[in-house]
Amino acid sequence: MSRGVDMSVRKRTWVRRGVTKEAWVVDFMDAAGKRRLKTFARKSDADRFAGVVRAVGSGAIPEPITRGYHPIEFTAPLPDNGLKNGAGREAIAQALRAAYQGVTPTIEPVVVHVIAEMPPRYVIADVDNLLKPALDALKGVAWMDDTQVCELLVRRIWGRKRQLHIKIWQIPGPVFFSHLNALAEVGLVRRPGYPNSAASAAASSTPSSPRGNRCP
Repeated sequence: MSRGVDMSVRKRTWVRRGVTKEAWVVDFMDAAGKRRLKTFARKSDADRFAGVVRAVGSGAIPEPITRGYHPIEFTAPLPDNGLKNGAGREAIAQALRAAYQGVTPTIEPVVVHVIAEMPPRYVIADVDNLLKPALDALKGVAWMDDTQVCELLVRRIWGRKRQLHIKIWQIPGPVFFSHLNALAEVGLVRRPGYPNSAASAAASSTPSSPRGNRCP
């Protein structure tokens, strides 16, 4: 096996007390080159873990935490005078409400991608100056608190119009903690103390704060 890339997901069956049982086993190499086996009750969980291993091994970082989840996405105008004034930020919030009537802020962790489209003459704009106002505009509309934002991507591209293309994924808390555990398993992160998936599932079922579930 090559380091972190070559692996297998296989089904294991056995009989216990006359009952046939099954599980799914991921056979992989961690970042230290050590062969590991990890067992899952469901194939979907095994495939998700395998996706993390494959992404880390191939250098595809950030790893695909959003795989299997559909984002809410919408387009908002980007005023000539930018987003620092209240009108520009409100336009983003209104664009989301128009695209998804009745939208309410989630309490789950979120992943946010912002693509800024603008004519070439405007490309002197700093991308960080585009991101912060957009996040401020969506706080209280798409999510409760900025601590729920677990991953950000901002990109500037050339286009005929000045506009923002925004995607927001809601990732259930237990899934996000399980993803962190998977990263630790393959040796990409070393962060002692964050909960295992079982404990985090129980902890995340009820928000500890009215501001929503924070990223770990």
